[in-house]
Amino acid sequence: ERKKKKKSASKKPPKKERNKLAASKYRKRKKEYIEGLEAENGAKDKKIEELKASNQYLAHQNLFLHQQIHFLKSVLCFRGSGASCTKRFKTSAIVGGLGSLVMCITLSLAVLMNHPASTQTRVHEDRFNVELGNGPKS
Repeated sequence: ERKKKKKSASKKPPKKERNKLAASKYRKRKKEYIEGLEAENGAKDKKIEELKASNQYLAHQNLFLHQQIHFLKSVLCFRGSGASCTKRFKTSAIVGGLGSLVMCITLSLAVLMNHPASTQTRVHEDRFNVELGNGPKS
């Protein structure tokens, strides 16, 4: 009986070989896991850089728009006296200042359309219109 047990036991590799194989598989899995984490980290770093660039662009655009608002307010105030200008803006916001608002938005859009950042958008619009057969916008 003992000889039969030894023969069936000898079919599987010795414990040392099994441990070596298990350790090798573990190291391989661990290496793949770490490589996956590094790839994910690289992708997230790239996304962070893209978001930083976008944030910087939007901050500059925000500053530009604030300057435009300041300029437009000074143009509107130039027509009247300086003392009543602040009061006029406060009351116009409350009592139907839609005309001033529309004028500010129109002037801001006109300035933005001539801003270098909007050139890219117009190029894409022209391409889109040509593809539709409408021709470039003028």
